[in-house]
Amino acid sequence: MYGNFIYFVIGLLIYTTYQSPKHSNYGPIESFLIFILVFIGFASIVFFAFKKLEKTIEKPELSYNYDRFDSLHIKLQFLAVLCFTYNIYGLNLKNFLEIFSIFKTFPSLLSFIFLIIYTFYFAIICYFSHGPYEKLYNENTNRSEYVYSNISFSIPVLIPWIFISAFLDIIELLPFDYPKQLINSSGGDIIFFPIFLITIAVFAPVIVQKFWRCSSLENGFYRSRIEKICENANLKYADILRWPIMGGKMITAGVMGLVSKFRYILVTNALLEALSPEELDSVIAHEIGHIKKKHLLLYLIFFAGFILFSYSIFDLIRYFIFYSYFLLKLIESSGENISTVFSIVFTIIMIIIFIIYFRFLFGFFMRNFERQADLYVFSIIGHASFLISSLEKITFFSGRPPDRPNWHHYSIKERIDYLEKCQQDSIWIDKHEKKLKISIIAYLIGILILSILTYYIHYSFIQKKLTKEFHIEYTQRLIEDEIKKTPDDPTLYKLLGKVCLERKKFKKALISYHKSNALKPNDPEILNDIAWIYATCENHILRDYQKALEFALQAYNLSQSPHIIDTLAESYYVNGNFEKALELEKGIMTMKVDDKSYYMKQIEKFEKALKNN
Repeated sequence: MYGNFIYFVIGLLIYTTYQSPKHSNYGPIESFLIFILVFIGFASIVFFAFKKLEKTIEKPELSYNYDRFDSLHIKLQFLAVLCFTYNIYGLNLKNFLEIFSIFKTFPSLLSFIFLIIYTFYFAIICYFSHGPYEKLYNENTNRSEYVYSNISFSIPVLIPWIFISAFLDIIELLPFDYPKQLINSSGGDIIFFPIFLITIAVFAPVIVQKFWRCSSLENGFYRSRIEKICENANLKYADILRWPIMGGKMITAGVMGLVSKFRYILVTNALLEALSPEELDSVIAHEIGHIKKKHLLLYLIFFAGFILFSYSIFDLIRYFIFYSYFLLKLIESSGENISTVFSIVFTIIMIIIFIIYFRFLFGFFMRNFERQADLYVFSIIGHASFLISSLEKITFFSGRPPDRPNWHHYSIKERIDYLEKCQQDSIWIDKHEKKLKISIIAYLIGILILSILTYYIHYSFIQKKLTKEFHIEYTQRLIEDEIKKTPDDPTLYKLLGKVCLERKKFKKALISYHKSNALKPNDPEILNDIAWIYATCENHILRDYQKALEFALQAYNLSQSPHIIDTLAESYYVNGNFEKALELEKGIMTMKVDDKSYYMKQIEKFEKALKNN
């Protein structure tokens, strides 16, 4: 179930990093029909895959059956991601919906629609995996309950995104600009998002427990038992809840909430029925350990750390894609819109980074936090015998092999072995505490260094220069991409010439301007820029003073704008006619010009040349 977190965040990354292309691959009706066909095809593949698996499960207790079930689940989840990606990038469904005014006003509504589409793909997997799941785990779980439990379990990771999206929509609708300016300022987003994230983390448990359909555990033996151990541990909480996950048939417990007023302890019916009172105490002690060791707060810090990390490398990834020879050739050879391919490559890199961060770094801390919570039982109860026996019962009732690990928990065998080691010698408790302490300090130091680097990367002079160069080059690539599609458009060559001139790629600028002039003669701006390059180019090989005067005169005959007159004056100057250059430049001073300082410098230059002649 924890793996669903990762897949849902991947879906959010795919949607939020999408850049709408100028032209869609299909019309709206074609795209809708293909979308339906893709969804039906996906559902058919999932149905037959799980039916085939269910028929081949002979003895549920064999461990390789669990491997096959998990492996198929992962493969189909990956297929769901691919289908959703095709809906976004291949069918451009977002493009067709963005035109509606309601989605322009409330972009979060459109985001929510695509979230529902993504959820449907996973609901299909859960729906058809129910049969093999029941056979493997010997559980008589209602199919709809099974689907709802799997989907709703991912709610905690979706709530921050949903609330932030809705909040930003509201900010945009406000009649005054200060909140918008604050959030969009260089430091506003850095201040806003952590505060908003903490606020959501504090209040989210109230919403989550409603989505999970939890109910208050009635007064009686079990509640009194849990209340007593919480009182002994001096743990405050809002309520103890029955957790109906998988119809309450999963043997598990949980705790959520950063502050006591919004903190909930969760237990399932199966847990209460399967464990002895002493074993229940040990499981609750484990959950108390999560609170006492600040694991929930640390999870929030790790999540914020990923946001900071993503923010710090956002521009670096863009630069890497754009200046990578291999990726550049991939983009150019794809034949697709450059912004679309760029967006796809960027999304893939972000997904890889996300998986590495959460699967390995975050996973490392999750496993070790679970172990630390296991060890907290020694602080409350004094020994781990009942926790060990409860883990053995979970193994027996679940049917899963005890030596089967996952990315967020050590295997039950590893947990039992370590608890037994600690019972024999408490030094192992201290060793684990020291290991975690060093790991957390190392992480926090890394975050501090990253924060400093992030500030330098995003707000230094070098970054501003890099960003400007990147945007100019990106614009050039977009124009070149459009030229491939419409090679007879003079405006595109004109724009390309201007971009190349700004980047000081004079030869390419000249070629582009000449192509534009050939397609659309007598454009004074094009003629003027050609003349200016021939007259002043830093690459002296490209200079041609006679051509400069020729093109400048053509531009002047079409338009007498100040900058065109200045180019003609400069052309006379480089050809040695200083008197004519001075006459033209002085004429500009009689015209309405916002800033005359540049033209004054030109007059001084021409006067000095005339005097020295």
